[in-house]
Parts: sequence; C-alpha cells; structure tokens
Amino acid sequence: MVAKKSSNKVIELNILMVTYDFVPKPIWGMGQHVFELTEELKALGHQVKVVTVNRYGLLENNNNIIFNECLGRIESNIVSNRCTSLPSDESCLDHLSETVSQRLSRINFIPEVIHCHGWMMIETALKLSDTYSVPVVSTIHFMEKQYENAGGHPHPNDMSIILQREQIMVSRSDALICVSDYGQKLLEEVYGTNYKHSFIVPHGIVTEGVTDVYPINRKEKPGTKKNMVFVGRLEKEKGIQQLCECISTDLIKNEVDFEVIGTGSLETELRQKYDKKIQFSGYIDRQQVYQKLAATDYIVIPSLDEQFGIVALEAMVVGAVPIASNIGGLKQIIVDKENGFLFDLKLDSHNRYYIDGSELSMVLKRAVATPVNQLNDIRITNLRKVNEDYSVRAMALKTLHVYRYAITNFGGNINENKF
Repeated sequence: MVAKKSSNKVIELNILMVTYDFVPKPIWGMGQHVFELTEELKALGHQVKVVTVNRYGLLENNNNIIFNECLGRIESNIVSNRCTSLPSDESCLDHLSETVSQRLSRINFIPEVIHCHGWMMIETALKLSDTYSVPVVSTIHFMEKQYENAGGHPHPNDMSIILQREQIMVSRSDALICVSDYGQKLLEEVYGTNYKHSFIVPHGIVTEGVTDVYPINRKEKPGTKKNMVFVGRLEKEKGIQQLCECISTDLIKNEVDFEVIGTGSLETELRQKYDKKIQFSGYIDRQQVYQKLAATDYIVIPSLDEQFGIVALEAMVVGAVPIASNIGGLKQIIVDKENGFLFDLKLDSHNRYYIDGSELSMVLKRAVATPVNQLNDIRITNLRKVNEDYSVRAMALKTLHVYRYAITNFGGNINENKF
C-alpha cells in the first residue's frame, strides 16, 4: 500500500474514477457529479485520476484524464438517439484497462481504490481491480428497473447486455453507493436484501460563489407572466411529453412562459409539435444552465422515475422553485408546499407510472398563484437546505467512508484505525 498517514489521521488515497460520462459535455447528471466529487476529493488532499470516454473529442490528453483512443468521437450515437453505442464499443471499453495500466505506469500512479460510476464501465473497473489487487466501489446512478417503471426500455435489443452488466456491478463490487433511500430500496427490491455493503451517499453540489452571483429573493413584476423551465434529457422517462402538452394549452400558456433546455430522442418530435408555443434551447453548458435557472421562477421536474435529481439542487440554490413528481429521490429533496410543489403520478394496468394531465395542471396553477413573498420564503429555505444537507464536501466525506469500508474489508490490506 502507498497510502500515507497524515498528522490528522486522514490517509491520502490514490483514487481511480471510472466513468462513461464526464465533463465538458456530460449527457447525464452523472458526468457533472463525478467531476465535482473528483475536485472535492483533490481539495481534501487525495490523488484522483479519471478514466472516461472522449465522446466529443474535447478531452485533453493529460495525466489526470485517461480515455480510450479507439473510441474516438461517437457523436453519431448521440445523433441517432443513443446515449451509449452498445454493443459496438463493448469490446473497446473492456480493453480500456490495458490503456489505463500503461498510462498509470508512465506516471507512477498506483490506485488504492477504484470508483466505478454505472454499469457501462464495470468490466474495465473489475479488470483494473484484478491488476492492482484493490477494491471496486460502484455508484448506482440508475437501474434498468426504472425504465420498466416508466413504461419500457428505449433500447430493448440491448437489454441482455445491460442487465448482465448491472448484475455484475451489483454482485462483484466490494461496496455499492446508492444516491438516495429510494435507490437503496430499489436495489433491494430487484436484487434482494443481502447487500450489507450498500451505503447511501446523496449527491452534493458546489454552492460556493454561486449565491454571490445570483440573488435569491425576487420581486413581483405586475402584469408579467411567470417563467418556467425544464432542464434535462428529452426522453420518455423524464415526463417531457406530458409536460409540453400541459403547458401548451391556452389555460397554462396564457399564464407562463416556458422553456425546454436539453436534448434527446424526443427533441425533433417535440419541436415539430410545440415549436410555436414553447421555446426549445437545446443543449447548453452548466454556466448557462445556472443563468437560466436564476432568471426563472420555477423548474418543472416531471420524471416518471428518478433516483435523485441533481437538477433540483441546482435550481434550488439559485432561487428556481421546484415543481416535481412525487417519486423516488425527488420526494426526499422536496416537501410539498414547504420547499416546492409535488404532484402524484398514477399507475396504469401494467403497474407503470404515468402523468395525469389534470393533476399536473392543477399543481402548476397552484404554484403560479403563490404570492411572491411565500416563494421567497421557499427560496431561502431551499438555499439553507442545500448548504446543510447537500454540500459537495459532505458528499466527498461520506464517499471516503465507503472507500474506508471497501479497503478495510478487501483482503486485510489496510487497518481501519489508520483512517
């Protein structure tokens, strides 16, 4: 082991992050999450390297980021409405461990724990675990069961590969991180309760400097419409179709201006159907997202299933009041009428969630009718809640606790009392 014991009894670790999604142009919240976790772990004194995919050819070939050259750019997979390119890049990803080992050898970096984010890179993580005889900690950002809950998988032909890799991740990781109570319950529902090595580590976000730029309190502007935004992937499970239909009715449209931020398989269809009624802004970077959220009154998150919902935190910290479905991790972040507005989903005959348009419309109207002084109270509550419960520092410290567990219980390589 090359871990070092410092004067304050915190060991500086060599950590290897393995993720399919990363900045500067992440597809999911996962990419931003990995980046912020990495930066915070570095701030705490640990050495972190990131293994990822150079999806858009935007990553620099430096000592901190390692990617597989054979993948190159895969914009075509995004254009054709696929977030991954399984099975075409399956072999390439599985051989990424060889590239990583060569790069790490050149920079004299020996990982002491490998942190895998999502099932897509689990084979790479496990091969690296075998190479260096170190544990694998996996964060479950999403489970395939959620697609079933939301009405079916968008790529059913890939299901056998996907489920196999998810099962491998769950069964062979030395510790599992769930991002919410709901995520852990879903894990137990699908794979049983015999997973004592699962931990709940909620996502956290960087708030330092953000609130200095974007004031929380808003002033009422008589005679002006309220603003609402949707931020996320334009996919069925995000509830975007029902939201656009609800917003586009005259009753709602006359009361709010609505903007859709993001891209996905439904973008073309939605633009063609609602372009004259709804503003579509496509993909924008994180700084622009914060600017949009800070300028809007409400963010609507109508997901049919959601492990957590990082975008809710991002909105809450700059004063956009959340209106969300009462599901998954969202209902752990948002309490109806206390720090946002929730609406219930319905179950169809196949036990799948769907949005009742009248229910959604009713909650949207209730939110719009809320006086500005009450909304400002919500904004103040939300800023305090994010700072106290969802800071990136708290997330990093809890993650380090999981690393400690995994290392301590992996072949007796390190003694827990050294931490």
